[in-house]
Amino acid sequence: MKVRLPWNRLSDFLRGVLMPLQREGAEMELQIELRARSQEGIPRATLDKIRETLDQLQAKVEEA
Repeated sequence: MKVRLPWNRLSDFLRGVLMPLQREGAEMELQIELRARSQEGIPRATLDKIRETLDQLQAKVEEA
């Protein structure tokens, strides 16, 4: 399934789609494509914190 949704509806997606599938015993894998922009630029410290979090989540970053 390929889905595009607003970022602020992610928790609804989790509750309404992923959790019901999990309850049914479905094995799932998500592939997330994220585009983030800021006119001021995103500070290096923020990017480092994000990378650290992804490492802790054992996420495989395919492109950066």
